[in-house]
Amino acid sequence: MPDFAYPLLTYFLKAFLHQDWRLEYESDLDALDDFLDGDNDVELLKEIGEALTISEADLDAILLQVCGYYYTTPARDWLERLRTHILNRRAR
Repeated sequence: MPDFAYPLLTYFLKAFLHQDWRLEYESDLDALDDFLDGDNDVELLKEIGEALTISEADLDAILLQVCGYYYTTPARDWLERLRTHILNRRAR
C-alpha cells in the first residue's frame, strides 16, 4: 500500500472530520466548506486528483487509516463528490 502523501487532504480529514465533527457540522460537505474558506481549493483539487489515481483497495485502506472518524466507501466516489462540490463552489 502506498504512503498517503497528500498533506492538505490529510489535514482536512484529521482537523475537520475529527471525532466530534458531527457536533460542528451538518455534513461532510459543510466541514469542507469551512475548510475551503481558507482558500485551499486549488491545492486540494490537485491532491484529490492525484489520490484518485491510487487503486480502489489502496485508497480505501489509506483513507481508513488517515481518518478513523469519518469513513465512507467507496472512497473514490466520496473523493469525486468532494471534487464536484469544490468545482461547483468555484463556479458560483
